[in-house]
Amino acid sequence: METHEDLAALFEELGKEEILVAQLVFVEVAWNAAKHSGAANFWLSTRREGNAFVLRMRDDGHGYEPEGVTEGLRISLMRARTEGVGAVLRATS
Repeated sequence: METHEDLAALFEELGKEEILVAQLVFVEVAWNAAKHSGAANFWLSTRREGNAFVLRMRDDGHGYEPEGVTEGLRISLMRARTEGVGAVLRATS
């Protein structure tokens, strides 16, 4: 899988706990893309939208049918971690 990055906002702008959560979420998302999606490409980007730091990860894999998937333990843990630092996690297919 080829990786691509566009880091318009620097991770150094975040606090230590926010960086840790971003790393944990990145590892989980990248692992899922590599293991399950069949993706050839994975993109990581950061930017600022007002006061918000936006971290976006996406791949060009086959995705999944959101209607048929219940929120699993891993995404629940990622969501809890992000909420714990005042962030929002959005997952789309």
